[in-house]
Amino acid sequence: MAEIGIMQIDSSQSHLEVVDLLLRGASLTEVLDSVCTTIDTLTPGVCCCLLLADPSNSWLHCGAAPGMPDEFREIVDRLPIAPEGRLYGTCGWNQCRLLVEDIFLHPELEKFYPSFRQVGLAGCWCDPIVDGAGRLLGVYAVHLPPSANFDDRLLPQGARLARFALERAELLKRKGQSQRLLEQAYKMTDMAVCFCDGLKPRAPVRMVNHSLCLLLGGSQDDWLGLPLVRLLPDVADLLDPVVRLGQSTAVTRGQRLDGSTFPCEIRLTAVSDDFDKTTYLLAAMVDISRRIEVCHSERQIEARFRRIFEEVPHIAVRGCAPDGSVRFWNSASERLFGYSANEVMNCRLPHGSESGPTQSNEYELLRKDGTPVLVFGASVAISTPGVGLEVYTLEVDLSPLKEAEKERIQLLQLLLQAQKLEALGQLTGGVAHDFNNVLATILGNIELARQEMSPALLDEMQMSAERAQELVRQMLLYSRPSRSRPKATFLQEPIQEIYRVLKAVVPSSLDLRLNLDHDTPSAVFDPGDLHQILTNLVINSRDALQGQGVIEVGLRLVNPNPPMVCSSCLATVCGPHVEVWVEDNGPGIDEAIRGRLFDPFFTTKGPSKGSGLGLAVLHRLVHERGGHVVVGRGPGAHFSVILQLAKERAQAAPPPTSCGQPLVLIVDDEPMLAKMLGKLVKTQGYDVQVFTDSLAAWTEFCATPLRYAALVTDQTMPGKTGEEFARDALKIRPDLPIILCTGFSEQIDADSARAMGIRHFLQKPVKPAVLFETLAAMIARP
Repeated sequence: MAEIGIMQIDSSQSHLEVVDLLLRGASLTEVLDSVCTTIDTLTPGVCCCLLLADPSNSWLHCGAAPGMPDEFREIVDRLPIAPEGRLYGTCGWNQCRLLVEDIFLHPELEKFYPSFRQVGLAGCWCDPIVDGAGRLLGVYAVHLPPSANFDDRLLPQGARLARFALERAELLKRKGQSQRLLEQAYKMTDMAVCFCDGLKPRAPVRMVNHSLCLLLGGSQDDWLGLPLVRLLPDVADLLDPVVRLGQSTAVTRGQRLDGSTFPCEIRLTAVSDDFDKTTYLLAAMVDISRRIEVCHSERQIEARFRRIFEEVPHIAVRGCAPDGSVRFWNSASERLFGYSANEVMNCRLPHGSESGPTQSNEYELLRKDGTPVLVFGASVAISTPGVGLEVYTLEVDLSPLKEAEKERIQLLQLLLQAQKLEALGQLTGGVAHDFNNVLATILGNIELARQEMSPALLDEMQMSAERAQELVRQMLLYSRPSRSRPKATFLQEPIQEIYRVLKAVVPSSLDLRLNLDHDTPSAVFDPGDLHQILTNLVINSRDALQGQGVIEVGLRLVNPNPPMVCSSCLATVCGPHVEVWVEDNGPGIDEAIRGRLFDPFFTTKGPSKGSGLGLAVLHRLVHERGGHVVVGRGPGAHFSVILQLAKERAQAAPPPTSCGQPLVLIVDDEPMLAKMLGKLVKTQGYDVQVFTDSLAAWTEFCATPLRYAALVTDQTMPGKTGEEFARDALKIRPDLPIILCTGFSEQIDADSARAMGIRHFLQKPVKPAVLFETLAAMIARP
C-alpha cells in the first residue's frame, strides 16, 4: 500500500492567508479554492473538495474542487443531505466522519466512477464542517489514489481551515451589511436614529441623525454623550430580547429634550465587530402619536356605525364568519327572523335561514317558526386586522312592499277600467241611436211579415239583427277588462272594427276617415288596448273640432329618419316600427300644455266633460308593450302610437280535419233556444239529442260517451256550467269536439277555452251559417 506523505499545516499562517484574501475582496469561491489548493499542495496525490450546505440544510452544492473534473462539480451540485445521500450527503446528515477506501466497490456510487477514473483516484475521506452552534456549514472531503495509506491527521486540519474561511467570510458579510445599515440609517429622513456604546440603559449616545433632532428637539451636539435612558425612559425593559436575539421591536415612550413624552415605536439592533463581539446599539424610533389618534378615531367611527347598524329599524344586518357562525345580529334581524341575538351568536343558522354571500338579489328564507319570508339582500366580505374575514349581509323584508305593489296594481287596473267606462259613456249616445234604428227596422219588417210573407222581409230582419249583434259584441269587447297577453297581430282588421263603432260616436257633420296601408306587417299589441287608445284619441279630436272638421285614423310602416323622440318618455325612436295615428284639422295643441299632456287628471275640457285620464292611460298601455307616443306639431293635432314590429308574423289557425259519428249533443237551459238549435242542426243532416237540464245531459253522456260526434253547450246554466261540462267531458273523451256558446261571461273567454281543449268559442247570438260551418269542420276532423 502506497504511503502518502503529509506536512503539518501551519494554522496561523493559513488563517492569515484566508483573512488576507477576504480583506482584499476575494470571492468566497476564490477563498475556498485557495484552501483546497493549500491542502493539495501539502499532500501530493490527493484532491480536496468543499461542498457547502444550503441555508435549509437540505442540499449540498460545490464550493470548491480545483483538482476534480467539471463533471464531478455537476454531479455534486444539489446533492441531497439525507441518510441515502451518496457519501457526501450521508456524512452531512450524520455529521460524522465517513471513509470509503474504494468507491468502485460500491454500486450506489456508480455515478462518481467516471470522475474518479479521470483523475486516478478511488478512495474518499469526508468530514462534516459544523459551526459552534452545531449548524452544518458543509462537507470537507479528501479523495485518495487506489490502495493509498492516508494519514487522517490531515482531515480535521483541513476541515478546521475550511470552517475558519466560511465563518470569516460570513462575519465580513455581516460587517458589510452592518456598515451599510449604519450608513443608510444615518441618512434616513423619516426615522429618528441614534447609536450607543454597549447594551446598557445608560450607554452613552455616540451619534444621532438629523431626523432625531427634529423629533426630540435640540441639535446633534445636545444629544451626544447623554445616556440612552434619557431619550427612552423605559429602555431597560427592552434590552433583554436584544441580548438574546440580536434585535427587538416594541411600542414605548420617547422623551424630548424639553422632558415631554410621546408614544413611539422603537427598533433596537445589536451591531457586532469583526470578532462577533457586540460593540454598540442601533436605536431607530418613529412617532406614532398620529397613528394612535387615527386608531382611536377609527374605533369611534366603528362604534358609531355599529350602533347605527344595531338600531336601524327596517334593515336586518348580520355578520358571519367564513364557516357561517354568526358574529353580528342587530335588532331588526331579531324581528325579521324571530331569533334573539343570544340564540344565534357564534352559532350557525338553521338550514333555510342562512344565505351565503350574494349580490343584490331577492330570495326566500325561513323564520324561526318555519314561515317563509321574501327578502331583498346584499352581502359584502370585509377583512379586518385582528378579526379576519367576515361576510355582512343586509336584508329588507319585501312582504310589505309586495303587498303595496299588489294593491297598486289593483288600483291601477281599477283606474284603467274606470277610464274605459268613461269612454264607454261617450259611445253610449251614438250606439243607442244606431241600436234604435236597428230595432225599428226589425219591428217594421215583423209587422209587414204579418200582412205578407216575403223572403226579402226575412233577409232584411236578419241583416238588422246581425247589425245589432255586431254592436253588442263591440261594446262587450270594449267594456270588459282585457286579460289577453299581447301577441303578434295584424292591426288592419281591429282598426276597421273600431272605425265602425266610432262612426256612431262622431256626428255626421264631422268627416271620419280611415287610411290603412294593408301591407303593414304585424305588431306586438292587444286589440282591446288599441280599441281604448283610438276611442280616447278620436273623442278628444271630436270635442276639439266642435262639430266641423276632419278626423283621420291611419296605419302604416315607418322608418323615421331622422329618429323621432317620444313625447312622454323622451326616448329616441329609430328603425322600422308600426305607426297608428289619429289626426285632425282643429286648433291643435297649445305649446304651454305640451309638457303636461300625459299627467293624470290633467284636462283642458270643462267640468264634468273629462277626467284627464285618457292620455295617461294611453301612455301606460303603449309603454308597457315597448312602444312610444309622438305628438306632432300643428296645424291641428297629430298623435302617433309607435309600436314594435312582431319578431314572428301573425299566423291564422290551421284548418280543421274530420272526426267520427254524426250524433250531436246540444245542451242549453233556455228551452226555446235549445229547440231552435236542434232544428237548425238537423237541417244539416245530423242526428241531435237536445237537453235543457245540464245534469241530465251529463248522466246521458257518461252512459255512452262514444256515441257523440260533437258537443254544443251553453256556458251559463244551473247545475253544471258549460265550462264544467266541457272540462269533465274531455277527461272522458279527450278527442271530443266541443262548441261553447255564451252571451256574456266573466269566467271564460276564447283564450281560456282553447287552453282547456275546447275547440270553438262562439258569442251569442250565433249565426246559423257560422254554426253550420263550425260543425262541418269539427266533425270532419279525424
